[in-house]
Amino acid sequence: MTDKPRPNVEFEVIKDESDQFKRSVEVLLPNRISEQQLAEVAAYLHQGGEGNTFIGYQIDGDSDYGYWATTNYTPDLSVRVIGTASELGTDMESQSVSADTGEISREEYGENWPFTVDSGRLECWRGPAAVFVADGTVYQLNGVAKQMGHAPIDPIWRDNPAIPGTKISLGPVIQRALKLCN
Repeated sequence: MTDKPRPNVEFEVIKDESDQFKRSVEVLLPNRISEQQLAEVAAYLHQGGEGNTFIGYQIDGDSDYGYWATTNYTPDLSVRVIGTASELGTDMESQSVSADTGEISREEYGENWPFTVDSGRLECWRGPAAVFVADGTVYQLNGVAKQMGHAPIDPIWRDNPAIPGTKISLGPVIQRALKLCN
């Protein structure tokens, strides 16, 4: 690891996890910073040179609907400012224009229930961002929601007991979430 000086930006690392494939870091910022400053923080945190490093930035006091910005090394650096929840209009009460409330449960789906939690709510944000909300966490169901920085679905995605090494299909719940956009 090189000894890069800490950037002149106030930030706090609130989570830093690694596995054999990637490193995931969550950073708390007291306020918005420039894309250049995001790149400086990313370079400082990436000093170890881990191949796939994903860094999500939250603004202190903003809701927990996702990241304000992300910087990712895959392997080159990309910087993306997404915006705060209030800027995105992600007020949960105003999201659904469909008669479907999005409430779903293990009881409704039976053996095809794809999650390890018993129930939650499907939502569709800003067009085609399909998400599943359970126990106060907003999980990504598709690539658009992933780009917005929502929590990965993997920790609550249920294994398929019929086919070892695979997961229960998310297809039906993603389709239902996307219908909430229309």
